Amino acid sequence: TLNRVIIWFQGDSTREKILEQRLNEPWGIFVSKTGNIYVDNGKYHGQIDMWTVDATRSVPVMDTGGSCADIFVDHNDAIYCSLHFKHQVIKTEVNVRHRPLVVAGTGTAGSAANMLQYPNGIFVDIDFTLYIADSRNHRIQRFVPGSLYGITVCGPDSVVGVSSMAPSSIVLDAAGYMYIADSSNRRIIAEGPNGFRPIIDYHTVGSTFRPSHLRFDSHGNLYVSH
Repeated sequence: TLNRVIIWFQGDSTREKILEQRLNEPWGIFVSKTGNIYVDNGKYHGQIDMWTVDATRSVPVMDTGGSCADIFVDHNDAIYCSLHFKHQVIKTEVNVRHRPLVVAGTGTAGSAANMLQYPNGIFVDIDFTLYIADSRNHRIQRFVPGSLYGITVCGPDSVVGVSSMAPSSIVLDAAGYMYIADSSNRRIIAEGPNGFRPIIDYHTVGSTFRPSHLRFDSHGNLYVSH
């Protein structure tokens, strides 16, 4: 690994900015609406680092104690980290770096409603409801604020009757519909008024297609890494 993040600026594919201060095998990344960049630096340093728009150096903003498979920052600027190998999602409020709270998972792998097994992607909606791609349980879990017990909204035991294999990412669109990177099934499934449907799969994109991360931009365009 090159231990860096590369930024390409809109409309200029030749111009780039490189972030690499003390990064060691970064995993999750999140860009806020104000342009702040949050990068996992957890494997060796146990933290999330943040760069402001014009900064040349980062500042640590969250102690994680491990690698964040995904990072999310909600509308109140609270930071969430998906601790893949610790089977938990943690959260810290603004300027409370050293005291993260567990918002999902017990720290032990399991399939009960209060447990996770290798969580990957996370998303927090405008009501601060947390969605987790619970990869090894093959499900999407929804946690309402204040509850440590999740509801399965896609996968085994869900009411929608759609299976997902090792989901790696979950996002919601502006209307509140879910889009899921169904990694092992090599497809993206989307929720709509009539339930879930596949919108992209390896038949249309190619045999190497295995989506790992999803994000919408401010215009509603969906970006996929695979």
